[in-house]
Amino acid sequence: MVAIKINQGLQLKDLQQFYDPVEIHDEDGRVLGVYVPADLQQKRQRLAELEPPPTKEEIERIMKLPKVPFAEVMDRFRKLQAESRRRVATGEPDFTGDEAVAYVRSLRESSERNGETEE
Repeated sequence: MVAIKINQGLQLKDLQQFYDPVEIHDEDGRVLGVYVPADLQQKRQRLAELEPPPTKEEIERIMKLPKVPFAEVMDRFRKLQAESRRRVATGEPDFTGDEAVAYVRSLRESSERNGETEE
């Protein structure tokens, strides 16, 4: 169970983000009570529908992939942002999520073809 400590900034609406019961403590650490979401089953169902966390094997596989320098990643995002702004400024529709992914992928493939290697 998640435990949170009450402070002046905490509001009841903040508790909506939790999918499970939450133990609420005062500033001295004493338990004041437990918040249980009214739609607990619905929230758990939505949580179950999310993609499961990666397995240990998947993490190991990802760790073996070639690393991309941060500066190169940021350069691709800047190019994506510039192209997005250009499209909007000229009245073209902005990228969809899939189009943005394809655009960034094309930038990566272009740099690979030009001999720019990833570390």
